[in-house]
Amino acid sequence: MYNPCYWLLPSHPYTVASIQEERSPYVSLVVKRNRFALEPFRRYSLQPFFKSSLSLNFFQTAESVTIVSGGSGISLGLPLFNYFKRKVQHEKKDIKLLCIWITPNAGDLFVLEELEAEGLEVYVTRSGREEEAAESLEGLEAFELQSLDDDFHAYEESSQVTHSPDFTDEFATVVKHGRRPRFEKILAKNVNRTIDYANKWIVSCGPTQLNRDCQQLAEKLKCQFIGEEYAM
Repeated sequence: MYNPCYWLLPSHPYTVASIQEERSPYVSLVVKRNRFALEPFRRYSLQPFFKSSLSLNFFQTAESVTIVSGGSGISLGLPLFNYFKRKVQHEKKDIKLLCIWITPNAGDLFVLEELEAEGLEVYVTRSGREEEAAESLEGLEAFELQSLDDDFHAYEESSQVTHSPDFTDEFATVVKHGRRPRFEKILAKNVNRTIDYANKWIVSCGPTQLNRDCQQLAEKLKCQFIGEEYAM
């Protein structure tokens, strides 16, 4: 429903985390806790959608797609990944596909189960000890999906790798704990699987510094780049 007076009322932008091809009567949102709270069983007005920054050409011709999502940026990264994954699985398209999600807390991983997401490479940047320390400072409050801080720097600690028990094909979910990815090595591995500059992409959706890092790597690796900021 559309209310022409929406600009007079409290509002908040959201990215729909589901895709049209799923044929569901519902849409999924990944919501970060903030002052604008969605209340169950209330009526809300929907304003027209914003025009996509991704061109139709991107969806039709991409041969290599590397998606990097930080925090709540998964709400954009996941539907893009699912769209291209369907093209690989159902249309047998030869698309080199990689989706990375970087999140501070292991508690955020429930989003993957709720959205039935498979095939991602996930980095939980806080170690178990860091999460325990954060909980002792913050108290046992309600879950809040976080974005990464802008002072994003790559480092590497010991990791633990797990696989989704439900995957049935080559798209297995890998989770690495207490670790931030070494971007250049990981992104280059997927980007370099194709040659045509015009048809290989790095898509970044996260805080400012993450997008900057990915853009610099896209220039270095000679591929196309698109970035969407999620810093709210």
